[in-house]
Amino acid sequence: MHNLTGKLSKVIHTLLRVTMYLLIIFGIALLVKELDLGSLSFHVLVKELTVRILELVVLYELFKAVMSIFEHERVKLIFLVDASISFILRELIIVIYSNKLTLELSMSLALILLVLGLLRIGVVRFSPDS
Repeated sequence: MHNLTGKLSKVIHTLLRVTMYLLIIFGIALLVKELDLGSLSFHVLVKELTVRILELVVLYELFKAVMSIFEHERVKLIFLVDASISFILRELIIVIYSNKLTLELSMSLALILLVLGLLRIGVVRFSPDS
């Protein structure tokens, strides 16, 4: 029974890895397609490309968290914290590009990033691997 579970886990791991790489390739292909359109202004194109690239970064960080379940048989908290930091930075950049950054929003995002940064330091420092 354990052998069957191990094989099933390897199959799921391989399928997830292939799916994630295909999603990344598809995302990059969409970015290249947008560059080829030429109908967008430079400012809008930079904004859209930045947002899409950051979305791929967040997806990749989440992918690493899921893959750690299969590789280490546990969720590595550092991957979830990294994904959260990437997502908050993505949202901050989107807000900055849209000129909707207020003092309250910037303070709250700064506080969230501070907490996530301290959490990441704690996760690295007190990791079971070390």
